[in-house]
Amino acid sequence: WGTSETGSELATRVKGAALAGNYKVSGEDPDGIPYDTTLSISAAGKGYEFQWGNHSSGFGVKQGNNVYVGFGGSQCSWVGYEIKLGGVLDGIWGSASADKIGTERAVKQR
Repeated sequence: WGTSETGSELATRVKGAALAGNYKVSGEDPDGIPYDTTLSISAAGKGYEFQWGNHSSGFGVKQGNNVYVGFGGSQCSWVGYEIKLGGVLDGIWGSASADKIGTERAVKQR
């Protein structure tokens, strides 16, 4: 979106079970401006649809206790890595328009 900065947000479930449900969200955009919105997460194929109350949407997958979400339209992709002992990264990747989830393993070179 034209920035190399990051933002953050905290989503607290107010309805639902497991990952799917409705959430109250508070966050801070990359410029440090705070915001509050809502988030609805629903199962969709091998992942989850994310719909924020500020008209953003995304697609994500769950791996262990983490969820990885890409947003910005069907042309956007996502990747998530779980850090393992010994410099190993177990990754999953895909896009909202794909019907399969890819995997990869990266091993740190010595």
